[in-house]
Amino acid sequence: MAEEKIEIKIKRIKDVTFYVNENLHDPDPEKLIKIELNPLLGFKADDNTIALIIRVSFHYAGTEHSPENTLLDIQVQNIYEIDNVVGFVNEENMIVLPEKSIISLLDLSISHTRALLAKNAAGTVYQDSPMPVFDAENAARFFFPYMFSPTSSIEEIILEGD
Repeated sequence: MAEEKIEIKIKRIKDVTFYVNENLHDPDPEKLIKIELNPLLGFKADDNTIALIIRVSFHYAGTEHSPENTLLDIQVQNIYEIDNVVGFVNEENMIVLPEKSIISLLDLSISHTRALLAKNAAGTVYQDSPMPVFDAENAARFFFPYMFSPTSSIEEIILEGD
């Protein structure tokens, strides 16, 4: 079955918060930095908008992810307009978009976050530590698995094992 094609319009991109702690900088190139990516999805049916807030935090590997260990932290609000948002809301009041659409929204939102992080980190000790490129499809499947068709059913798995 062909997936429904929907038109996505970017309505707003806003860096909500940015934090940098240069005092924690360790110039040792062998010290690994861990990156935490956390998307938050919401919608407003009355104005056909979907919000995808992306939060990215950097801390050194081996340290607990906590405010006192945070090197960089950014939150970017991405607002998109999609016609008939209410048509994608299920009975649990959750938005369920077509697979290609959630992948595109997440890809755009991560790119916006990467750009604003680079802009905000310019002039700091972290300016040469860019946010890496993420595989948007794998990230969407990880964070929003309920929007994807299962690759196989439990019956298929059981039958294959016989």
